[in-house]
Order: sequence, then C-alpha cells, then structure tokens
Amino acid sequence: MFSSSAASEGVSATVLWTALSGFVAVAAVAFFAMWSVLSNLLCAILIFTIGPFRIGDMVELVDTLDKPGVKGRVVAINLMFTTLIETPEAGGALVQVPNSQFFQKSVRRWRGSDLFPQMVVAKQPDEQD
Repeated sequence: MFSSSAASEGVSATVLWTALSGFVAVAAVAFFAMWSVLSNLLCAILIFTIGPFRIGDMVELVDTLDKPGVKGRVVAINLMFTTLIETPEAGGALVQVPNSQFFQKSVRRWRGSDLFPQMVVAKQPDEQD
C-alpha cells in the first residue's frame, strides 16, 4: 500500500529501501554507541529497586583469584556510577564504579550496620543558672 502510493508520487522502491536501510544502520550504530550508558541506567534502576547494597555497606567486586577487585564502602549511588571509598589498605581513594559492573562480576557485601556498630551520642543537658 505504501509503496504503491510512493510509486504514484514518483519515488521508487529502490530509493525507499536505501533510505530505510540507511536509517536502520544509523539507529543500530547509535544504539551500540549508547549501550554502556543505557546499561548503567538500567542497572541503577535495578540497584535502587532490588537493593543488593546500600550506602554505608562494604562491597567488593571480585575480579579473579590472582587479581584482587575493588573493595570499599559505598558512599553514593547515582544513575551512572556507584562511588566507593577504598579501604585504608588500598589507599582510601574515592572510586567510581559503573553500575553495570555490579551485575557483570561477583560481589561480596557486608552490611554497614555489621561493620559500624550503632553509635549513641549522649548530649549533655544545658546548664541552667
């Protein structure tokens, strides 16, 4: 139906096919270029909804037996990265890990409350004269 109406307008099927395949090729390249961004966004949604870890937890991305992975305390989670502060033995630097890495590698997690006992701060009552 579309090709017959296009033919009546003077557009050949070859021109339509060339335009359509060009559009599909450009869309495929754009999707491939945006894949890591889309992957991190989708993984961020999973992190927020499933909650495999939360701010304050200690996590370790297990790489291989020979090579230790990144280990640190979660200090921030956004749509692209999870920010960790490395353990003091590793230097204590801030590390931004792409969210997709948490779904591509094995993760060890220690809940923050297990690592950092609840602190109770007692406030001195105001002295009255």
